[in-house]
Amino acid sequence: MYYRDPNDSSKVEWFLSNKKGVWFYDFCVREAKSILEYNGSRWHPTSEQVEEFGDELMVIIGKSFKQQFEKDQLKLNVARDRGFKVFVVRSDFTMQQKSVIITEFINYTKEQLI
Repeated sequence: MYYRDPNDSSKVEWFLSNKKGVWFYDFCVREAKSILEYNGSRWHPTSEQVEEFGDELMVIIGKSFKQQFEKDQLKLNVARDRGFKVFVVRSDFTMQQKSVIITEFINYTKEQLI
């Protein structure tokens, strides 16, 4: 398993690279080819926000809603193109939504490891 632990420098996020960059993933079980991403709503816009705000600047990151959304999608597609199944939990999801996605991630990961 790969994840970032600020108290243990041996615990780092999984990453993949391609010609466009290096992409870090929040939680990865490499053997199961499963990734769980956590996207905070301040940093990661939704497709609905892109439709509404488009080229408007996200002040906190200095990119437009559209640019950041496209970057996030590229990151997810890099993993998918390498055969990983990616699960995304957003900070603005309800606890029930988060629970469902995390349970799906756990079940999928277990199935891959059997």
